[in-house]
Amino acid sequence: MNALGENGKAMDLPRDRRLFIREESKSRLVFLDTGVSGEESGGELVRSLDEGSVEVEGSTAEVVFPSSGLSRIGEDADFFVQLEGEGSSVVVVRDARSGRMIRELNAAAREVVPPLEQRVSLLGVSPLATFITTWARKGESMPEEGSNGGERVEGNLVVYERVSGKKVVSFFQKSFSKDRWPLLQWSDDELIAVRAMTNEVHVYDGRNLAAGIRSKVYIDGVDRVSLSRGPAPFRLGAFAPEKKGAPARVMMFSVGDGAQISTRSAFRADEAKFKWNPNGSAVLAFVSALTDATGKSYYGETILFYLDTQGKLDARVSLSREGDIHDVAWSPNGQGFVVIFGAMPAQAILFDSKNQPIFDFGTGARNTISFSPHGRFLALCGFGNLNGHVEFWDKNKRKLLGTTEMSCTTAHCWSPCSRYFLAATTFPRLRVDNGYRVYTYYGSLLVNIPTTNRLLQAVFLPDPSTNYPDRPASQDVLDGKELKKSASEKKQAYRPPGQRGTTSFFSLHEDSTPGKIEAKRNVQVSIGPDIPGLSTEETLSKSQLKNRRKKAAALRKKDEQEAIALLTSNSADGENEQSNAVDAGGEDGQLELAERRQRTLKKKLKQIESLKLIRDAGSSLDEDQRGKLDSETSILEELEELLVLISKLSG
Repeated sequence: MNALGENGKAMDLPRDRRLFIREESKSRLVFLDTGVSGEESGGELVRSLDEGSVEVEGSTAEVVFPSSGLSRIGEDADFFVQLEGEGSSVVVVRDARSGRMIRELNAAAREVVPPLEQRVSLLGVSPLATFITTWARKGESMPEEGSNGGERVEGNLVVYERVSGKKVVSFFQKSFSKDRWPLLQWSDDELIAVRAMTNEVHVYDGRNLAAGIRSKVYIDGVDRVSLSRGPAPFRLGAFAPEKKGAPARVMMFSVGDGAQISTRSAFRADEAKFKWNPNGSAVLAFVSALTDATGKSYYGETILFYLDTQGKLDARVSLSREGDIHDVAWSPNGQGFVVIFGAMPAQAILFDSKNQPIFDFGTGARNTISFSPHGRFLALCGFGNLNGHVEFWDKNKRKLLGTTEMSCTTAHCWSPCSRYFLAATTFPRLRVDNGYRVYTYYGSLLVNIPTTNRLLQAVFLPDPSTNYPDRPASQDVLDGKELKKSASEKKQAYRPPGQRGTTSFFSLHEDSTPGKIEAKRNVQVSIGPDIPGLSTEETLSKSQLKNRRKKAAALRKKDEQEAIALLTSNSADGENEQSNAVDAGGEDGQLELAERRQRTLKKKLKQIESLKLIRDAGSSLDEDQRGKLDSETSILEELEELLVLISKLSG
C-alpha cells in the first residue's frame, strides 16, 4: 500500500489496517497504527484536514476527499466507486491507495443535474470488479424495454466496464426493493450472469452481456432468485410466494439445463433469503412469514431449510428450541454454519457442512453472527434492540476468547487479516454519538474515534484473506487471561443480604451452557409437516419421490389407527372404573381409584395429541373428535385436582 507524503514520495502502508470513513461533509481513507510490531498493544489515528492531503507518522496516514451519497468497494480494495457532485448524481471511481479520482462514469450528470427520479440511487460491483452496475428510479411513464416509438431509450439498470468506463448494456427495471439487490447477479468467476423476470430467469454470458440472453430457466411465479457461489456447475435458488391457495415454494434449479433439483412448499410464507456455502455445495433457505397465526411471536414465523446441490440431503435444520431464527451464517471456509434462534436469551449452535449439530455456544443476548475472513474467529453479537454484548470465540478450538460491550452499534466488520473488529455508530440509524471503534479479535478496545459530523459509513477496506496467514490466538488469550479480566469487571446482579454466598436454583430463562453435541448416526430427512402452517415437499427422482410419499402416507395411517384405538379404548376404561368404584372402600380404595382415574386422563391426553397430529396433517375430524380436542382444558384441571388428592391420601 502506497501513499504520497508531503515530499511526493510513495510510502508503504499496511493493507490490513485501511479504513474507509464516509461522513456527511467528507470521505477519508484512514490507516490504523497498531504499533511498529503490528501487535495489538495500542492504537492511534492521525488526521489531516485538506482535501487530497496526506499526513504520515510512522505507519499511519489519512487521505481526505469529497463526501458521497453512496459508496461501494471492490473486493481487492484497489478502487472504490461512489456518488458525488450536486444531488449525489455523478458516479466516480477513485483509487483506494490515494483517493485520487480515476474517472467519472456519467460525467454529463455533473453539467446538468438530472431530475430526482433519474438520479442513481444504488451501486454494485461484480465479483472480479470487471463491471459496475447502477440503478435509478424512473417515473411511471418509463417505456417498455427496448424502444419508445421506434427510438432507442436507455434503461434505468446500467452496466459499465470499470477500466474503460464504457457503458456495456442497460435494462429496464420498474419493480424493485433493496432486499433484491443486486438485480443482476454474476457467478464468482463472472462466467455467467442471471436476472429474474416474470415467470423466468434470464441467463447471460457474464463477460459479454451485450450478446443478449444465452438461455432461460422457466419458474412459475418466481419472486426472487439467488445464484450459487463457487465454480460450475451453477445452481439457482428460487422462491415463489403463495398464489391462489397454492403454497409458497422454495426451489433449486440447474442453470445449465433448467432442470429442477428439489423443491419445498410452505404455507404462510411471504419471503425467503438464500445463503450459499462458499464452495456452492449447499444453500440455507431462510423462509419467513410476516405474521404468526399462533400469536406467539410479534415478528412472525421462521423456518430454515438445508438443500444440497445434488438433491441427496434436503431437510429442515433441526433446532432444539421454539422461537424466531435471528441470524444464520456460513463459515468463510465452508466448514459448517452457525444459527442463532429462540427467545432471548437466544441459543447459538454450530452445524457441520452436512447439517449435523456439533457444538452449542450456550445462550446469551445475541442476534448477529460475524465470522472473521479466515473463519477461525467468530463474534456473536447483540446489536439492534439489544445492549451490544459481544462474545469472541475461537471456532476451531471451541473456546471463548473474550467478551465486551459495543452499545449503539449499527455497522460492523472484520479486518482482512482477521485480527481486528470494527464497530460503528452511523447516521441515520442513530443521530447522536456517531463514531467508530476498533477492537482486537478477543474484544480489547484499541481506538475509539468520535466524529463531529454525521457518520454515514465506516468499514475496513477489503483484501483477499489469502494474503495474510491464518494466525491462531495468542497463548495468553487461550489461557483465559483476557476473559478473566473482562469477567471480573462485569457487574453482578443484586441479591438480598440473606441470599448472598448461597447457590440460587431459580432462573427466569431457559439457559444452556456451551458444550459439544453428540453426533447423530443417521441423517433425518423431514417428510411430514415441520411446524403449524408450514409443510415440506421435495422432488428427487420419480422412484425416490414415490417411495417417500408412500412412507409419509404409512406414517399418517398409523397415527390415525392409534387415535381410533385410543378413542374406542377410552369408553371401555370408563366402564371398568365405574365397576371397580363399587368395590373401592376406605382410604386405600380411594387412592387406588384416584390413580386409575389419573391413568385414564393421561390416556385421554395422549389421544388428544394424536388427534392434533391428524388435524395438522390435513385430515378432517368428526364432531366427536373435535369435542375431545375441546375437552383438553377440563382434563388438565381435573388432573391437577387428582394430583392434590393423591398427595393427601399417600401422606
